[in-house]
Amino acid sequence: MKKQELDKIASDTFKSFPDAEKCFVTTDGQAFLSNNAASLHKNTNKKAKDLKVVEYSNPSIGEKQEGGKGGSNTEVEFPLTEKAVKAMKLTDLQKMAEDLKIDIKELDTKAKIADAINELKSKS
Repeated sequence: MKKQELDKIASDTFKSFPDAEKCFVTTDGQAFLSNNAASLHKNTNKKAKDLKVVEYSNPSIGEKQEGGKGGSNTEVEFPLTEKAVKAMKLTDLQKMAEDLKIDIKELDTKAKIADAINELKSKS
């Protein structure tokens, strides 16, 4: 398949799954949200084609993060919504909590950390 066709498939995938950070499109036109699933398809396809997996990053997620790949200069609004928490990486939430002096030893999920951050922010 041509690159333009693969680009369109990735674009359509991000329209269907706007919270997905990445998608993986095989050169036979199949889209996957995990690299593992794409690789499995690539290695087990019945037509025995020599497939490649092309990785795409969701441009709308990149627009939401001012810092881009290298930074955590993301503007965050409080309270953190479920959608915002879902789009954030666990490590970013942990850093945010640590910056706010929240003890995260017992907080093992993004939802628990977000709840602690929201509770602290509602008191200030």
